[in-house]
Amino acid sequence: LLCREISGYKLSKKQQLDSTLRGTTAYLVLEKVGSQNIERLLISPKGIVVRDPHSNVSIQVTQECDAELTFFKFHFHLRFDFLEANQGCSSRMQLTALHAATSSSLPDEMFKMTREERAIELIRQTWRNCPLNADENTALKNIKQLARGKFPSLFLLCKDVEIG
Repeated sequence: LLCREISGYKLSKKQQLDSTLRGTTAYLVLEKVGSQNIERLLISPKGIVVRDPHSNVSIQVTQECDAELTFFKFHFHLRFDFLEANQGCSSRMQLTALHAATSSSLPDEMFKMTREERAIELIRQTWRNCPLNADENTALKNIKQLARGKFPSLFLLCKDVEIG
């Protein structure tokens, strides 16, 4: 199936990510059509990341039937195969929330670190000298809610980003 929204990409035959974001099902994996290298994208809806008591992760989006759903594109690094957020601060925060929601005490095969440590790396990349916009504030609150009581270092970094 060819993607109409992102030209030059098609739906990948393998949709399940074995090595990262375990418990998450709110994404699609796309691959570049006719590329020598396997260029892949993961698209995920823009929304609030929620983890239930059984460690299933979902993304809350509007339920309005006429709403236009927006999404983030996360590129798979060609050499190391980890996800990169290249659409700015909001996409980095969404990826941070996904890593925080799916984190466990075991290191991720892809990063050779826990997803909490990867989330900390990503949130540090969002520091800047201007105020956050409304979407970024919502995403930061979402990360703080996911980190509260579980990942104190990530929670404190979010407070620093919020203040800074």
